[in-house]
Amino acid sequence: MFLYKQINLKDNVEIGNSLKVIYGLGDFKSRYISVKLGLGYPYSINNLNFYMYQVLFIILENLT
Repeated sequence: MFLYKQINLKDNVEIGNSLKVIYGLGDFKSRYISVKLGLGYPYSINNLNFYMYQVLFIILENLT
């Protein structure tokens, strides 16, 4: 489970689709974040390790 700004992101969904539930992130920004992380399309949130969680958090803080 990934919690960001009081929003629980879905675990078994692809990262781009899971990030869309955050206010201010649409399709373009969510795909942009996936590319910045270097993750392919079928990569889901539950496959991230602790380091990637931290990098994702830093990118989200800069974009939102």
